[in-house]
Amino acid sequence: TPVLFIACRISREKGLFDLPGVMARARETLPDLRLVIAGCGPDGDALRKVLPDAVFLGWLEQHRLAQLYAGLDLFVFPSRFDTFGNVLLEAFVYGMPAVAYNCKGPKDIIEHGVSGYLVETPEEMARHIVAHYRWPDRRAAMRDGALARATRRREWDARLSRSAEHASELERHAEEAEREMTQLRL
Repeated sequence: TPVLFIACRISREKGLFDLPGVMARARETLPDLRLVIAGCGPDGDALRKVLPDAVFLGWLEQHRLAQLYAGLDLFVFPSRFDTFGNVLLEAFVYGMPAVAYNCKGPKDIIEHGVSGYLVETPEEMARHIVAHYRWPDRRAAMRDGALARATRRREWDARLSRSAEHASELERHAEEAEREMTQLRL
């Protein structure tokens, strides 16, 4: 059974109310498609009404989220307003590719056709979901692409951390040199 997953605050700005249309369109080809939603928020009751067959898990501890990321198929991220989308990187760490709108945040994280899919419309999102499940070999390649993307991100984070440490050390040395110069002038 193909299963989509999303973990986020359940609120309108997350684009979650696009999902009923996306699911209906994708189910025309994949009638067994399921949706699992982790999170809570002010629009939970309204979303349950429009997605009555989705599995709502509420807020979850990190270890339970990790199990879902590792065990499910495709992360769906319908937000057009997240400026970064940490959940995308979390999904990638577990080898879960993602489908998201081609906007700030996701377009900086997802490599279209490598670690996930960037789309413009709900209809296009549904088409990519269907295609993802129709091509088992591509799913495996996408899983590898998501893992590789997460690894590159961790490498950059480590480099940035080392650079920040180096900059702090240089700043400390500059302050020491300035103090020495001040004393020499006295």
